[in-house]
Amino acid sequence: MYKIIIMMLLIDPLSGKDAVEVTHQHGKVLEFSNLQQCYLHVQGNLDSLKSFARFTFGDDAVVKRIECVKKTI
Repeated sequence: MYKIIIMMLLIDPLSGKDAVEVTHQHGKVLEFSNLQQCYLHVQGNLDSLKSFARFTFGDDAVVKRIECVKKTI
């Protein structure tokens, strides 16, 4: 299974966390059986993923990268 991680570009990297895991969308668990499905979801939902990141980190936050990574345990 794969999940989405959004990494942020922080001006002060010592200020705290710099990434957020996207666990749900519209009340449903968001996980993918393969990497291709995950990246297709990212491409189709890029604006909403960026909005989620700005909501989490603040309106002036900048998305550095959005990656699909293999879930562990």
